[in-house]
Amino acid sequence: MSKSILTCWGGAGAVTGANFLLESGDKKFLIDCGLVQGAGGESQGEFGYDPKTIDYLFVTHAHIDHIGRIPELVSKGFAGNIYSTPETKEIARVMLQDLLHIANQNEKDLEAAMRLWQTLEYHKPENFGAITVELYDAGHILGSAMYKFAALSGKSLLFT
Repeated sequence: MSKSILTCWGGAGAVTGANFLLESGDKKFLIDCGLVQGAGGESQGEFGYDPKTIDYLFVTHAHIDHIGRIPELVSKGFAGNIYSTPETKEIARVMLQDLLHIANQNEKDLEAAMRLWQTLEYHKPENFGAITVELYDAGHILGSAMYKFAALSGKSLLFT
């Protein structure tokens, strides 16, 4: 992908808190927005970017370390679309409702996030500006997906 920048804001150097920002052209794609779990996870800190500037959020699967900060992202101004498989969306709702009881998040932010949430099917490429996104079955949990981001230049990046 020409002139793209990938920044790891979580999930790098650790196994929890997946949060990756792909900037390509004038679009910002967030891949996962997870809660850091385990030692040190009590304090999540600020996002390393302005949530208001993110165009899209793609969710790979519904484990809390990949979805746990989505309501917070919305409360801090994210208003773009959230994408996942239909199964991930349904599981995420249940997981995030359960998380409300132990995290500093509220149901209003969860419901706002669910209104932004749309679904994509495996093997059906969708265009997002100059980037085409295609989902592949990850086989991790029900509805999990690998995301392939492909630019018009022919270069691509696969999140597994």
